[in-house]
Order: sequence, then C-alpha cells, then structure tokens
Amino acid sequence: MKITNTSIQKVLGRIPNKDESKFLTAFRQSVSLQNTYLRETEQILTQSSFQSPLMLITQGNQDVRGQMAVHTLNAKNGTKINAIKTTDGSMLIGKMSSENDDRNPENGKLYFLKGTKQESVINALEKMNLIMKMIAIPKSGLGHGLFTLLDGNKCGILLNKSVMLYISSKRGHGILIHVDKRSISNLEANASLHQKLLPVGSIIRESAINIAEKDQTIGHLPLQLLRMMANYDRSTDEIKMQIETPQYDLPSIKEKKSYNNELKGLLADIPKRSAVSIIAKRGGAFGYATHTNDYIQYEDYEMGAIAAITNGARHLICRGIRPEVATGFLSLPKGNVPEKGSFLKGVKMAGNALNITMDHFAFDDTTDQPLGQFYVAGQRIIHSDFPSTFQSSDQFISILGSHRGELGGSRYLSLQKMDNKGAKPAVDLTMESRLQDAVLTGIHSGLIQSALPIGRGGIATTIGRSFSKSSIGARIHFSRKLTAPELLFGETQGLVLVTINEMDLMEFERVCMNIGVPATTIGRVTNDGLYTFNEFIKLSVDSLLK
Repeated sequence: MKITNTSIQKVLGRIPNKDESKFLTAFRQSVSLQNTYLRETEQILTQSSFQSPLMLITQGNQDVRGQMAVHTLNAKNGTKINAIKTTDGSMLIGKMSSENDDRNPENGKLYFLKGTKQESVINALEKMNLIMKMIAIPKSGLGHGLFTLLDGNKCGILLNKSVMLYISSKRGHGILIHVDKRSISNLEANASLHQKLLPVGSIIRESAINIAEKDQTIGHLPLQLLRMMANYDRSTDEIKMQIETPQYDLPSIKEKKSYNNELKGLLADIPKRSAVSIIAKRGGAFGYATHTNDYIQYEDYEMGAIAAITNGARHLICRGIRPEVATGFLSLPKGNVPEKGSFLKGVKMAGNALNITMDHFAFDDTTDQPLGQFYVAGQRIIHSDFPSTFQSSDQFISILGSHRGELGGSRYLSLQKMDNKGAKPAVDLTMESRLQDAVLTGIHSGLIQSALPIGRGGIATTIGRSFSKSSIGARIHFSRKLTAPELLFGETQGLVLVTINEMDLMEFERVCMNIGVPATTIGRVTNDGLYTFNEFIKLSVDSLLK
C-alpha cells in the first residue's frame, strides 16, 4: 500500500503535529535508503556451523545504504586484523568478541555513539561489564536501526527531540547502544564516559515512539505506523529465476602432435598476482582470496556466482586455510529480473554447500547483468605457509576431482578466437564440499606436500606453474577419453593438483575414498628438468621459467 498523508492520518486518527511530521519525513528517508537491497540481502545470507569469529566486511564506493565497515566490526566489539583497499571500495577483516552476543538487555536506555574512531570508548564500555547490545548504524540509517531494535524487542521509546537531527542524516552514523536497566547507574556514575554518548531515550513498554522535550511529551507515533512505512516499498512478488540459458556449438579443433607453443602462450597469459593474501598476526595466520576465473562469462547466472565463490575457496584450501566467511561487491540490476534472482540464489547455494558465512555485502546499481567480486577468508590450519609448487623429485602427482575437459569459456579457446564455443564448466557443489574436506585433511595430516587449484589454462598449464627451479621436472601420463585440447587445457571446475610422497600414497587414496573424492595419480616429479605430458608436451622446465 502506498503511504500517503491520508493513510498516516487514518492510523493516527488525526493530523500529525509539526514534530511528528518532521520525524516521519526523516524516518521515511532513512528506511527508503536502508530498504534498498534489503530483499537481496535476505536472499544471500548464510551462517556457517563453524561459528567462526572472523568477519569480512565490504564498504562499497557506490553503496547508497552507507554501510560503514568499522561500525559493523565495532558493534561486535571486534578487533581489526587488516584493512584492504579494492577498486570497488574497501574491505575489513576482523575478529568479533566471543562475549558480545551472550548479553540480552531488558528495558533500560538507548545511547548513540556517533562517528568513527570510537574504539577507545567501546573498549571502556566493555571493561565495565555492562549488560548491553550494540547495533551498527550506517549513514542515514539511525531511523531504520531504531525502528528495527524497537520492533524486534516489542517495545517503544521516549525519544529525546535532539536525536531527530540524526534520524536520516548522513552524519548520523555510528553505534546504537542498548543498555540494560540494571547497568544504567554504573554507566551514569562514569561521567567522563557517559558524556561521550548521545542519550537517545528510555525504553517504554508501549509500542510507540513518544517524542520528548524537557520532560514533556510533544509527539506520539505508534510503532504500527512506522512498521507500515518501513514495509510499504518491500516487494512481495515471487522471485524470478532463469529458465533457459544460451547453448553454443562445440568447438571444431584439429588435433596436433605437439602443444608446446600453446602451453607457453597460456603460461605467458596468466596474471602474476597471487589470488591469496596471507596475514600473519599474533595468535594465528589468516588468509583471504578472490576468484581468478572472471574471464569465463557465464550466461547461467546461478552457476556464475557458484563458480566464482568456489574458485576463491579452492585457492584458500590449497594454502592450508579453511574457508569460513565470504562477502563481496555486487552490482545488481533494479527490478525483479530472472538473472538477478538466479545470481543471488547461486551465492546462497555456494555458502550453504561450503559451510561458509555469507554476510556484509556491498551493493550498487547496474544497467547491465548482475556481477560480483567475491572474497573468501579463513584461518590457517597449519603453522606455516603451504607450498603451491613441486617440492622434491620422486613425489607422485595426483588430480583430485573428475576431469571432464570442458573447453567452453577457457583461455585456450579464447586464444584460438573461439570465445563463443562450447558449454561453460559446471560446478558440483556436493563434490566441491568433499574436495575441501579431502585437501584440508591431507594438508593437516602431512600427506599432501603441495597443492594448487586447476584453473586458467587447465591441467597442463597448472603443472607448468608448479615448477620453482629448473632442476625439477614432471613426467605425466594421463589416460582419459578426451581430445588432446580437452585433456590438456579444459578448465573443469573442482580440480586440485597435489603431490604425495610414495610412502603416503595408499593412505591418501584411502582418505579420499572415505570422503568420496576421486583421486587419480597421473605422474611423478622428476629431477631431469623436463616436462612431458603424454605425447603432446615435451620441453625443458628452464624454458618455462624464463
């Protein structure tokens, strides 16, 4: 129902006075901004069973909701691990307090801690052991946050008129603090700390906002009216999904005897930047990764989101880091379009399948199709960084996962000027979850000696990236019912290249069998400085390292 002056008067039973009208105008502006993408947020939130203390929070340059990463972290009394600048905005990695969610305040009072760089005030409040809850308030979000707290607790407030200045103001961002009635006297006794907080008002049992000035009630707005205003522009239409996606002809490629030049071309095409960043801090090490398969243009937007998130998670597990949280910068078209619904569904499916908490996304508008830059983070399960290159000769080389040889969207086809040929590689989320367990188990138990996800350029190119010195080589014999380009350069998702010591091979294969992940031994690391792959590739490692 559209909110009009007539509908407001009908709920109130009268014409709102000047102060009530001022509050309602500001409140409408606040909820309108914060309702932007609220439905989309609800579609992608997932919660990991790990109950990870990690937080990964994006703050987008174009996010109209005004989300502030530091407020989100401070509201959980979190500790900052690192801040990262990106082209889309910034990202904050932190750990939240384990005690913050244990307290449940009753009645009491609300305070507002306005602005950034308030960690010292929050730490001082925490040291007082007050019974309190803190809520992050984005720019222009105080009205929305206040209503959410009151509506969730089925209560009201005697609101100080002075606070109305910040209900929809961009300057009105910070932390909304609900202090239990049993802790009020302790807080007020600390005068220096208490004066740094803006008094918002006292909680009342009546479900209403009563505006007060100098102990006089000058306005009365039932929460029923605010609830109607907060929900009026929320769409209730059934979310649309893609039914069909374009189908492309299979590529017609004449097989060759040698693919040495193609391999060198693909290796030269790979960006030098690492997908994983490691942050060493006292008490542990953390890592975050983004996806490196953006060049695969998925017309199936559900699968595109899944492929991006699983790709980032795969990079993490190969460095001995368990994926725990994920977020990102999402550009979404307005309206209830099938591409957007499918894309957001893919985000949620990936989070649930991989047991990753998906939260704190930044959004902006696009006139194009949905697009996301995702980041996955976690804690390292071993004491040191895990290698991605071959470590010593005589180790066995194995592939985890089932190679299907998809060439659609691959860099190989792109270099052959066949971008719109072949089906894009799909992701099996059940197998992806098992792959995660197998790799992390193998690394933690010392069975795996190196690991690298197979991605850009396929298996042959990944092996080519695994050499760190020219004295190391590899001899590969991989029998598969695939064409040579599919076998060498197909970019099947959900594959990991690992090396295993000979004495551990049977034990590792047993682990994979118990978890349900295919493990195929395809060759050995050698000490002759040569790289051979079936009869298709034969060249010196030294020529690849130049």
